[in-house]
Amino acid sequence: MSTVCILVPVIVGSWPSIVGAVTGAAAALGFVVQEAVKEVGKSAQSQQQTERVELEIDNSQIAGQLQSNRQIILTKGDVRLVVSRDHRGRFTVCAEAKGMTKAELEQIARQFAQKVTQCFVYDKVMRELKAKNFHIVSEEVMADEAIRINVRRFVD
Repeated sequence: MSTVCILVPVIVGSWPSIVGAVTGAAAALGFVVQEAVKEVGKSAQSQQQTERVELEIDNSQIAGQLQSNRQIILTKGDVRLVVSRDHRGRFTVCAEAKGMTKAELEQIARQFAQKVTQCFVYDKVMRELKAKNFHIVSEEVMADEAIRINVRRFVD
């Protein structure tokens, strides 16, 4: 018997699991963690001629354990991503760079947000499968970056 499971990208988790998903997505997309976790408002970066796009991660709910006004700063070349949660609970990705258009920055932010969601869901699924005594038979990353996981569980 086979089952196909399609996961809806809803992020509900504690700060450590969100940080893990963010750093995993950063590594997958070639970003480097510049500042792991810091309080918002402590940075004094010049905004001259810097284009900036802010994107809220859709369908996300961050649990109460995630402290507000915290951010993770990632860099790749001239692009800087700031992943943060504000005091209202919004989980956002802000992309900024000099010499790039808003459309290019929005594409980078969306790609990163999708990768964060995928990393978060993958980690959660793998933990749940192991907790329910499923054995991973194989994993395959498809051309569209979807992940196919084949599992097996023997029932007594």
